[in-house]
Formats: sequence, structure tokens, C-alpha cells
Amino acid sequence: MSSRAGPTPATPKEPAVQPRLKIEYRPLARPLNTHGGRNIQMLEQQRELAQNRRSLRSLDEWGEINMEGIIMSIRSRVPVELSYALTTLTVLSVTINSPQGLPLQYCEDLVGVLLNLLEEAAFDEPEKPEINRSGLETKSSRLWTQRDLIKEAVDNASVLFSGKADRRDRRVEDSDRGPTPRDSDLVLSVLNLFRNLSMTSDNQVILGREPRFIDVIMRIVGLQEESTSSEGGGSPKRSGKCVPASPVLTLTDLVKARDHVLQIISNISTHEAPANQPTQDTSIIKFSSLMPQTPGRIFRLLASYLASSDVAVTPFSAVRQELRGATNAPPTPPAVPDLVLDTLARVAQLDENRYILSHSISSEDVFKLFQSLVHMLPVSNEDYKVITLAQPSLEPWVGYVERIILCIYSLAFMSPPPMKKRMKKYPGFIQVLMRVVRFYMKGMTTEGRSFLGGATSLEGNGYAVCGRRAMETLRLLDEETDSFADGTSAEDGEDKNALGFGGHPTFGVGYGEPEAMGSARNEEGVGLLAGEWEDMFTKMMCREGMDNVFFSEMDSLVRMGNAYDLSFAA
Repeated sequence: MSSRAGPTPATPKEPAVQPRLKIEYRPLARPLNTHGGRNIQMLEQQRELAQNRRSLRSLDEWGEINMEGIIMSIRSRVPVELSYALTTLTVLSVTINSPQGLPLQYCEDLVGVLLNLLEEAAFDEPEKPEINRSGLETKSSRLWTQRDLIKEAVDNASVLFSGKADRRDRRVEDSDRGPTPRDSDLVLSVLNLFRNLSMTSDNQVILGREPRFIDVIMRIVGLQEESTSSEGGGSPKRSGKCVPASPVLTLTDLVKARDHVLQIISNISTHEAPANQPTQDTSIIKFSSLMPQTPGRIFRLLASYLASSDVAVTPFSAVRQELRGATNAPPTPPAVPDLVLDTLARVAQLDENRYILSHSISSEDVFKLFQSLVHMLPVSNEDYKVITLAQPSLEPWVGYVERIILCIYSLAFMSPPPMKKRMKKYPGFIQVLMRVVRFYMKGMTTEGRSFLGGATSLEGNGYAVCGRRAMETLRLLDEETDSFADGTSAEDGEDKNALGFGGHPTFGVGYGEPEAMGSARNEEGVGLLAGEWEDMFTKMMCREGMDNVFFSEMDSLVRMGNAYDLSFAA
């Protein structure tokens, strides 16, 4: 019997094992070739695009420019019109090929319109004279130097959003107006425009005699101490930090603005009368026509560039700081200190300005600037080698030293008698100044060669002007009197400045013989250089070509009381 076998059941297949996939999640990013957070490739592309653009049109392509339209554009305060007007004026002030630049006499209303724009952008309202009982502005507690401001600005820049923390930005406040220029940009643009306009002689007269011009620009660069509110709700306390007087400027903007204003004041103060009008009054900056607080601001602005440890150095140290690598050019005086010295010497030249300055600044600020000026005088042999190294740079260095001495003279003139006595006793001041006198009057370098061009007499020595200015300064300090007082009494007409307490001669002082030595009035006591009378008489007073005025000043400094009476030597 046969049997059929049934189908064998299929064995179930094992399920295939799915391979495990590793998924890597990468963020969506655009690769950048950056350096310090900046895309160098994009910067290069933008640079190429900027180079291929059309250059600035020349003045001939501008056609006729309507100045009345520009003035109306500024008055409208429309952002587009305002930007066009300031850009046009800036281009015109630097591209006109004429010695007069952009003449302001043909657009008289332009200065007033720009001043209104400047004051409106920087402040909320016009300034009022802040006068105390003495009639002048209250003196500040500290003299902030330019180096302090730059250091403070650099420190603030390291703080995140420091520029927006305490400065007003009207682009955020007035959001309904749309995108508008920053007020600080408007301030800097107008100051830059005024600096360009002040380059020419005619514009200097117009700007300097504008009633509000100097007051407004000096108010913008003013400083004030930052005040913080107290926890108990009391009066605010001062934090000791400086902030700009304008609420729209940061410290970085203020540093730029001060440079512009310094150049403007320098240009206005250097105005000279035309050759056909030699008797014309050339003093444009007169403090009597300014607001009471403005003269003090001018002094503090100029002093901030000089009263710094990196500026108050001798000529050799100044040249070493200025040199950047090897150069074949002869060393010249530092540009910025020389500019500030020239400006200070000119604005403080009038006795009227000195009188107002003496009541507008503190004695400590005067003495701090005096110390810096003394440190800028040549002292060592290296300093005198630098200032006589080459003939082309000889006269600039003579002018540099003369400006330092003129500034010292102005500070001594406006100082009261106690401050003059303090200046006279400053360590090393008389010795340093006397070496300057001997050097320029002798006309010989430290190596023994002459830089006078063969002249031997004092008349042919054009560089002896530094010695004259130094002697005048020493003579002023030697008197120790109030330069603004007449020193006479209405009753007896005696010179009270030359007498002691109660109007009587001080015990122990002698009396010189002025008529025998060319002096104009009786002088008492011992002179400032009495201990060096022999060296002064033999090497300086007996020089060929000595005039009577210079001789009398040196004779006054070497007086020794009643030493002319030789009866004591018997």
C-alpha cells in the first residue's frame, strides 16, 4: 500500500535586521571668512564697488548755487534739505580755488542761521549768564586735560552700550519723524564747517565779531561733573567723573569737537591787519564782549592740551615722542602744543583780557599750567642740541621757546602777589630760565659753533628776543605786586607797592641808585639775581649793542640794596 506524503510546511524566515542609521544634526549657517568678527571678503567687495563709482563732481559741474535756497533749507529743518545744505557748504568751503575760500560777506545771514542750528542741536534752550556775587562764573573744581578725556572715552567704550546709556538720541525719542541725522553728527558737521570757514582772513573778522559765535562754540565743548541722585532723596552728589555739557555728545564726540574749536580759536586769534591799514585793531577776541563764563572756558580748553604729563616735556623728549622711525627731516616743535601756545599767547596779550581771566580762573589752575610750561623749557644739553640741530628748524624752535616764555609772562601778570611769590620759588625755574637767556644771547651752541650767521653784537642777534622775554618775566616776578593796581595813593602820591606794611619802608631793605644805572624809578630791596651780579655784569650787561631798556631791566634784577654806597667797604 502506497501512501503520499503531504507538502512540507515552509519554515518561517527570520525578519531582516534593519541597519541603524546615525543622524547628525547640523545648524543651518553660512560660512564666513572673518577676522576679528569682520568679513574681510565683503569689505574688499564693497571697496571695489566704491572705487568704481563716480567720483565727486568738480565745482564747475555744480552750476549756479543759490545761497538763499541753502539758508532756507537749513531753516526748514527737513532732514533731506538739511543734509543737502550742510554737504554743499562743506564742499564749497574746501574746494573753492581762491584765497578767500567761501566769502561770508556775500551771505551775512549764514553765520546766524548756522549758530541757531548748532545751539538747537546741542541744547534745549539758549544759555543764560551764570553769575555769582563777584560778577563772574563759578570756578570749576578740576582742570580736565585732553589726555584724561581720551582715557575716559576709551574706558567707556569697553562697556557694552556705553554710548547710549546716558546720552540723548532724538532718533529714538522722535520716532514719528522717521530716520533723521543724529544731533551729535549735526554738531560736528557745523563745527567742521566753521573750522573751514575760519581759514581765511576776511571770514576771521566776520566770525570773531559775531556776538554769539565764541559763546556758543565754547559752551558746546564745556565739561561738567557727573551728578548721581542720592538714595535718601536728598541733593544729588558728584561722582567725580566728567561728562559733556551738551546732552547729545559722548566723550568721543567731545574730543573731536574740542579739536575743531581749538582750530577755530587759533585761526581767529592769528588774524593780522592788512598792509594798507597798519593801525587797525587786530584783537578780534575781546573778553569784555563775551559772556562772563566764556573766558574761563577758553582758558581751560587751552590748558587741557598743555597741562598733561605727556605734553609737558622738554624739546628732546617731545621730538623723541614725535619721531616714528628713521627720518632725514630736521626735528621740528610738536604741532599741537605749538598751536596751543601760540593761541594762548595771543588771546592773553591784552591787559583787559588778562584782567578778566584773573577773575575767571582759579589760582590752582594757573599754577598747574605754570608748572607744565616750565617743564617744556629746554634744560639739558640734548635739548639745546635738538633746537639748533639744523638751520631750517632753528627759527621754529626759537618761536616755540618764545611762546612758552610769553605764556609764562601772561600767567605771572594775571596772578596776585602771593601766587607770584609761589612761582618765583618754584624749584629750578629761575635757573632754567637764566640758561635760556645765556644761550640765546651768546648765540653759541653746546659744541661751540655760532648759529647767528657771523653777528657778534646784540643788535645783530635776532634770537635774543627769547632773552628779552625771559628778563621781562623775571622782572615781573621780582616786583611781586598787583599788575592791575596803580599802586599810588591819592593823598601823597607814593608808590604803595614798593613800601611795607602801613606804607613805610620795610626794615633792612636798601635803596638803589636808579639815575646812575638808567632805571626810571626808585627800587628797594635785593634783586632776584643779586647773587649772580658778577656773571650778569661781565658776560651780559656789557655786551656790545646793549640798549638802555634791556640794561635797566637786568640792572634791576641784580640790585643789592644800598650796595652802590661804597662807604661800607672802607
